[in-house]
Formats: sequence, structure tokens, C-alpha cells
Amino acid sequence: MTDVLVVVPAFNEEENVEELIRRINRVVKKDELLVIDDGSTDRTPLLLEKSGVNFIRKPHEGKGSAIREGIKNALSLNKKYIIFLDADLQHPPEYIPKFVDALKDGADVVIGSRWRNLHKMPRDRYLSNRLTTFFVSLLVGKRLQDTQSGFRGYRVELFKGISLETSMYETETEILIKLLKGRKVKVRYVDIPVLYGKERSKIKRGRDTLRFLRMYFKLLWQSS
Repeated sequence: MTDVLVVVPAFNEEENVEELIRRINRVVKKDELLVIDDGSTDRTPLLLEKSGVNFIRKPHEGKGSAIREGIKNALSLNKKYIIFLDADLQHPPEYIPKFVDALKDGADVVIGSRWRNLHKMPRDRYLSNRLTTFFVSLLVGKRLQDTQSGFRGYRVELFKGISLETSMYETETEILIKLLKGRKVKVRYVDIPVLYGKERSKIKRGRDTLRFLRMYFKLLWQSS
């Protein structure tokens, strides 16, 4: 998978990052993995250095900023495909080859979908997922599944000429809207399990919902 870059945004993931890297290294080569440490204040950067993984340490600016850094690196390295997954072990890295296979088979965007098991989500996340997915589908004119999934794959060339303006959790939605609206982009899905451990969500519901709405209505206004 020499054309692939697997990017993991990480913020204060000392409990998970070592296991995650071990599991990712079983399915991709060492130089195909890049961790973006978003200014962690715990032992995450020390554990990353100890593991020998390729990683970039940056000031804490948000998950979206880490995603943008990953895209920039994929473009500069002339990678064909980029895979994102979260660092909290909610996304089984063993599924990465399924994403790569779908991209190599002609997909432009591959989303890890929990559609079949949404009922297993905590109620607040279920409602947020359904509402977000509905409104994003409405805006892009395509019926989508699970627009809040952080397990995704993209054909890197799609990002050429795309300007991303956000830096927090809404960036993942901004990417979908800008890549899909008005463009002939092939979207496929990989069914993934719903995994929630004891970790606390880093999403601040009120603040991040407002950010999503601001971004959404700005893009809606621009497209009208």
C-alpha cells in the first residue's frame, strides 16, 4: 500500500495510542502511518517518540487543524489515497485494507458507516448523527450515511484546489460538503462496528454544534 497515507489525529490519547499503533502496523507499512499530535498535554508525545512512529507535534488548534495537516502531507508526498481514523480505538484499524480496496476499486470517498448499528450509540450521539447526516445530505444533494464517522478514506487528488476554513470537529463535515456538492464523486461505505468505551468525548456539544451550524449556513448561503 505504498500509495497510502494513514493519518491519525491525536489529542491526549496516552491510554490508547500504543495499542493503536501496534494494530495499525500490522496492516500498513511503518512509513505509511502519520500521527498528528494536536498539542497533547499528557504522555502522548512521549509514547509516540518511544514507538518510533512518524508523527508531527503541533500546537493545540483542534481536530480539523490536524486533519488539514495530514492532507497537506499526503499532497506533498504525492500519495494517492489518505485514510483517517481516530486515536481512541473506536475505529478498528484492521478495517483499513477494506477502505484501500474500495478506493482502488474506483471510489473517491469511503466512509466507515455505523448505519446498521446506530441503535447501539448513546442517545445524544445518535440524535446528533441523524440530524447532521440529514442536513448534510440535503445540502449536497446525495443521501449519505453516518456523516459524523471519523473513519474515512479519500482519493488525495480531490483536495487539490479545495480550501478548508475550519479547524475543529466541523472540518470533517466541511470536507464532505466541499467534495460532494455539485461534483461527480463516487461515495462508498465500509460497515464498521459501534465501539464506545469509557472514554469521555472531547466534543463540547453546545460549542461544537454552534460551529457546525455557522459553517453549514455559510456554505448554504454561498451555494444559493
